[in-house]
Amino acid sequence: MRHRQITRAFTLVELLVVIGIIAILIGILLPTLSRVRQQANTVVCSSNLRQISMAMLMYEQDNKGRLLVAWTKAPIWHYQLKPYFGKLPRNTSAANTEVRDQILKCPAAWEKPTPDSDNKATPSPFQAFFTSYSGGSDPDSGFKVESAYGLNRYLTDASWKGIDPTWNAGFFAYSAANPNTANTNFWKLQKSTKGQIPMFFDCRDRESFVDKNTEGYYYPPNPNSNNSNKGMSLIATKRHGRVVNVAFTDLSVKTAPMPELWSYRWRPDWTPPAKLPAVPW
Repeated sequence: MRHRQITRAFTLVELLVVIGIIAILIGILLPTLSRVRQQANTVVCSSNLRQISMAMLMYEQDNKGRLLVAWTKAPIWHYQLKPYFGKLPRNTSAANTEVRDQILKCPAAWEKPTPDSDNKATPSPFQAFFTSYSGGSDPDSGFKVESAYGLNRYLTDASWKGIDPTWNAGFFAYSAANPNTANTNFWKLQKSTKGQIPMFFDCRDRESFVDKNTEGYYYPPNPNSNNSNKGMSLIATKRHGRVVNVAFTDLSVKTAPMPELWSYRWRPDWTPPAKLPAVPW
């Protein structure tokens, strides 16, 4: 007598149990995968800043240690450094050059630039800024830059004529005795005795003044502040959570806990607050 082979299929209950287990595993893994992706973005961002720092070093070597020229007298820093991390088109003026190199783009700044971010701070930390400032009498005729990193404005050469010495004194390259001569070059600023001087960092604008009387606010800026579009609110954002990538004049790069930003030497007369502000999120 032949025995019929019985094929047993999954019951509905068993199928639902399997689906439930898969759903639970996905729920456990997704936050982990999200954190891994965020950490990878932070590492790529840090690598970008390291390459930009090396471009700055090569610029300083070619210019005998003299600091970058401020955008009021020359194209902004992205264009000045582009020959060291990219290739400038031949026979093309700054006004007709676009700077959109990949090392200027933090992967965590995934939002597309909007017209609101043209020549001003972006409305979101996850948005790259888009600017056409090139310096000179008609800054809006300048080239287009797309970037997610800023420069410490006090590291530009502020020794030119016609600048109020009181305002100018916050810059590293400044001499009260002779405002037309830079008294500090890049090599001097690399000394450990000068402290940790931020050079490039995650930012919502092309550069940042961090004033000595900063209120210690994070992004979004304090709406009651007279300095709401400058300072630390451009840097201390949620882009990487509670940390910010910073490149220093000694060419080191650090993923810094956010309150630590206030302990760095942002300008020659910088005084850290007595109490570092707590991260509000």
